[in-house]
Amino acid sequence: MSKSEEKGASTFVRVLISIFCFLLAAMVLFNYVVVEPKGEINNGIVFLLFLLLVLVLAESFDNFSLGKLVSITREAKKALPLR
Repeated sequence: MSKSEEKGASTFVRVLISIFCFLLAAMVLFNYVVVEPKGEINNGIVFLLFLLLVLVLAESFDNFSLGKLVSITREAKKALPLR
């Protein structure tokens, strides 16, 4: 797989994850504002917010792990030495 194909696949996956996160946020907002009783935070809303948080953090960081409670890292790209 070439770099351009890999970048295209990565962009496609990020767009799908962004759409999914937007829909999860819309579900939380709809459930909180429209569904009776209004303004109630129930288990469903908490679960959707947790899922949204995990998706956003997993997409933002290079290494995301919940195994040791929470562990996140981000690798900086190393600059090539100038010749």
